[in-house]
Amino acid sequence: MPESFPRQSEQVAARTIEGAAYLVDPRTSTFFELNPVATRIWELCDGTHSVGDIAAELTKEFEVDTDTAMRDVRSTMDEFTRIGLVCFD
Repeated sequence: MPESFPRQSEQVAARTIEGAAYLVDPRTSTFFELNPVATRIWELCDGTHSVGDIAAELTKEFEVDTDTAMRDVRSTMDEFTRIGLVCFD
């Protein structure tokens, strides 16, 4: 997974307000409010950043160690994938 390149689903509408992302999936009429870490992960799911790149960014921006960042990214990616917010190229 570290070399996978996630990208946001084109079906999901998103807006970031004061550091929190708010997402709506019209396919399921589901609303999501992301915390600051999940918001940053979401923002980096642009198809150009690998999972490893995203974890590296988190280590810099949130002052966490590499293992913690990778666990957080993997966990978030698993959840984002499960609920259809991201896909992998």
